[in-house]
Amino acid sequence: MAHSEVFAPANENLGLVAASAYLDGRRVAEVSLAEAGEWAQRPRHVVWIGLHEPSAEILGQVQAQFDLHPLAIEDAGKAHQRPKSLSGIILLCGRAFGA
Repeated sequence: MAHSEVFAPANENLGLVAASAYLDGRRVAEVSLAEAGEWAQRPRHVVWIGLHEPSAEILGQVQAQFDLHPLAIEDAGKAHQRPKSLSGIILLCGRAFGA
């Protein structure tokens, strides 16, 4: 009997948990990475992007949308980084622990 390999379909959003735009503390839209930077530039808006083990491609998209320094993206790909504020962008890296 031949062994067949199963390949997962390509998922361009692998590692992206969710991305939302907030206005005055209330969620107003779910956004794509392609539009996150535009939403973040709107007055009184904040964009939250949740990532879990993001691919280099996803991190590259985040970098492009927010014009982030390469070191910020390097930190985002590593656990146990301290919070940083870069050009009005706050980078928080966290880790959830299960029981």
